[in-house]
Amino acid sequence: MVQTPSSERKHGECAASGRSQGPGRPLEMAEGERRGKILSAACKVLVEHGYHAASMNLVAQCCGMSKRTLYQLYPSKQELFHALFEEQLFRFSVRPCDKVCSPEEELSVILMNLTEFLLRPDRVCLMRAIVSESSRTREPGQILLRLERGGQTNILVHWLKKYCTQHGHPDEDAGYLSRYIFGMTAGNFLLSGLSGTDDPSVSPESVRACIRRAVRIFLVGLREDWGSGEG
Repeated sequence: MVQTPSSERKHGECAASGRSQGPGRPLEMAEGERRGKILSAACKVLVEHGYHAASMNLVAQCCGMSKRTLYQLYPSKQELFHALFEEQLFRFSVRPCDKVCSPEEELSVILMNLTEFLLRPDRVCLMRAIVSESSRTREPGQILLRLERGGQTNILVHWLKKYCTQHGHPDEDAGYLSRYIFGMTAGNFLLSGLSGTDDPSVSPESVRACIRRAVRIFLVGLREDWGSGEG
């Protein structure tokens, strides 16, 4: 076993995942496993050091792989963190519903699942690290913006496009509508979580009730706009 230099042991949790089979990729590790290990290390490095100070070298030390292996899978630091943000913040799927739901219930379920997904402690920690770096470098924000603009694969945008088309409004800006309803629901809870001002007395049941109410107001308002010719 290769001994871990003392200079590497100071990197908190990263030291625990140091090399156990020499530098480079263990022969039996599948590519998916390698990518998962690298992204996990990148997340730890980002949280501990911030985006500005994070480096491919630190990530390599943290996951116990060589920089050559990292660069084979992720050609640059930006590409690596792009993949991390996509995996942790944008790869979201809705749990299947076992019954036929109304549009209001369908949208509520999507937003409830999304709120639960984003408010996981590890994701909140990652987003706090991204926000804290906004005054030092624009790269994390640019990566997030680039991912957000890939809205064709966004489940919320997809649902709203389908809903608008079904109601005779295929040209409605589903991206704008998704940001609107997101801000009323998941975004509002996320902001509280990021700022540390969330009320611990708020129960999951009250969160679901708030989301259902917001969805009802949103859809009723949207249909009223269409009825008045504003949509």
